[in-house]
Amino acid sequence: MNRRHFILATCSASVALTACSSLPMGMGSSGSSTAAMLSGLQSATGLSANQSTASAGALMGLAQNKLSPTDFASISNSLPGMSDMISKGASLAGVSPSALTSMSSVANAVSSLGVTPAQLNSVAGYMGKYLGGAGNNSAASLLAGVLR
Repeated sequence: MNRRHFILATCSASVALTACSSLPMGMGSSGSSTAAMLSGLQSATGLSANQSTASAGALMGLAQNKLSPTDFASISNSLPGMSDMISKGASLAGVSPSALTSMSSVANAVSSLGVTPAQLNSVAGYMGKYLGGAGNNSAASLLAGVLR
């Protein structure tokens, strides 16, 4: 019986390692990722996973609409998976990413999920700190300029 448990445990660990190794690492040059940012954002703000994703995705959609492609690339290169987060965030908020043209349009979009303007400001602040803390000060500065 002990041998059977050992084999089962070994197989389970092998399956888990294989599954984990197939996940995208999402690592940029600074080691940051959208998944890590969203996880930290959720913990820092107390928002649900959907609220965090919608808020972050909508804010990044605004940044994409406001910044030049080159400037936005410096942010999106810092957080691999950005386009998926924008699409998912806009979908959760029930808007097209192209409709995110101002902070008020973002606030209106995420309000349907119960996110208040104060919480949205906390999300924006967290995202800037996350980028800056990961050594992406220029990306953090660009983002802060858009989200004022």
